[in-house]
Amino acid sequence: NMLYGTVSTGFRSGGFNGGSLTDPRVPAGFGPEDVTAYEIGSKNRFLDDRLQLNAAVYRNEFSDLQVQNQFIIQTPNGATTTSVILNAAKAHSQGIELELQAVPMDRLNVGLSATLMEAEYDRYANTPAPANYSGFVDYSGNRVPYSPRYKLTGLVSYDIELGGSGTLRPQATVLWSGDYYNTDTNTVLDRQEAYAKLDLRLGWTSPGQRYTAEAFVNNVTDEIVLIRSTFGSRGLNQSYDAPRMWGVRVGARF
Repeated sequence: NMLYGTVSTGFRSGGFNGGSLTDPRVPAGFGPEDVTAYEIGSKNRFLDDRLQLNAAVYRNEFSDLQVQNQFIIQTPNGATTTSVILNAAKAHSQGIELELQAVPMDRLNVGLSATLMEAEYDRYANTPAPANYSGFVDYSGNRVPYSPRYKLTGLVSYDIELGGSGTLRPQATVLWSGDYYNTDTNTVLDRQEAYAKLDLRLGWTSPGQRYTAEAFVNNVTDEIVLIRSTFGSRGLNQSYDAPRMWGVRVGARF
């Protein structure tokens, strides 16, 4: 059993926005991002190492958080947008993380993890509105993009010994995710609702682990998951995670 606590600081350096070379309204540069991170936790093993349980509580405090924004640039042929980096004033993320790994019986492996999180902008005002809008907006109190309030993962696998023919391992992984937003604006257009995804694997390993083969199906239920949204000159551009995919992988070690 181990108890621990940490306090750490870090930064990400600033930089320049190339769009300022063609439009003086675009900010020429952005400053560094700073973070102070606090964490306390515990790591534990029980039952002759058949059960591992870890828990942590954390808080990250950001100042001058670097965020992406879009600016309209007028050109001889009309208008386009450019992606720029700005500094939001202050933000924080805090939460609880739990992890469990267990071998309840020989060759049976079970893994569970859970995260509860809150991530919000504490102060983020006087920000240029997205493309196709005018004026300035205040995002203070909005949720930081790509930050679901909860995420749960479960994994189950079982090793089937085939004697002199190697080992067969079926595995199932389930992910449950809460809703999240893809932009700072937090609108219904860039919101991804809560969802669940299932991945299946059937792997084979040769004696001595020299050769491997695996058949897989990712996103078995064919969930449509929004992973990116960006306001552009013609509206909201969006990208989605991969649909149902299946295949076979083979490998060898030399």
